[in-house]
Parts: sequence; C-alpha cells; structure tokens
Amino acid sequence: MNQAVVGTPINIWPSRIADLADAERLILGVFRHWLVGLADSSGTQLSLAWNELARELGAARGRKVMSGLIGLVCAMGHPRRPLRHHRPCCACVSGDEITVLNFLSACQHQDWILARGQAEWLVGPDGVGGLLESGIKLSAALSGGGLSLPVRGWARSQPGDKAELLSAAVH
Repeated sequence: MNQAVVGTPINIWPSRIADLADAERLILGVFRHWLVGLADSSGTQLSLAWNELARELGAARGRKVMSGLIGLVCAMGHPRRPLRHHRPCCACVSGDEITVLNFLSACQHQDWILARGQAEWLVGPDGVGGLLESGIKLSAALSGGGLSLPVRGWARSQPGDKAELLSAAVH
C-alpha cells in the first residue's frame, strides 16, 4: 500500500490509482461510485459507495464521511465546466479528480489559500463559499475517521482564519 507521510511532498499529478495514498483511493472510489450512482440512478452504485465507507471506517464514522461527501457533491452541482471523472473500475485518475483530492487535503491541512484556489478552479467564483464549507465539513469527518490526505507537492501557505476566508469567498 502507498502510505504517504503527511506534509511530505509526493507526486503532484498521479495518473493512476496505484499512485495514490490509501485514504485518497478510498475517497476517490466512494466519490466515483456516488457520482455514477447519481448519473445512472443506480442504487447499486450508491450502495457500493456506502458499503466501502462502512467497511473501512465503521457505520458511525462512515456516516459522517458519507454526509460530508454528499454535501461536497451537492456543492459541486454547478461546476464552471463539466468535471472529468472516471468510472469506479478505471485505474486512471483525471486532473479534476486530483483537484478534488488536493482541495480536500488543503482543507484538512488548513491551507485556505490553496483550498480557495482549488475550489474556484472546480466551481468558479460564485460557488467557492459553498464548496469551501462542504470541504471543511468533509475534511473534519475524514480526520475524525482517522484518514489523513497527503500534501501533493504544492507549497503550503500559512494556516489562516477559515471564517475570514469564507466571508471573503461569499459574493
């Protein structure tokens, strides 16, 4: 398994699932199942997303992460352009999928400048506030579940006040 040390820069743009850390693989797999389940109206894919989280984290922690993930997907409901993602069984990773993982890592590591930049890239300036709020909730649930996303080689800004960032993000 690819266990990344928190704070240690690693491959910035991995192109394959095998290049991701364990926590990233879990979140990306659940994210993919959920998106495909919504697009295809497939209860099976939605169940697979839940079962994967419950198996890895237990029901209580899994519920918190799933709730955060649903909030993230809802906040991404109006992206600035169609987001590219692969089917759950694909071994490739798209640039947008890495951007989502980097966004969540920035939220988890309180790098609010990077988080805002990644959010704006995904949803445009009008959706930044909602995406940041959902990213903060999901990253807290991930931390509560013992999952830490790696820093992917970007230079960390100084941790700041997220309330100040959120107020500046809402237009």
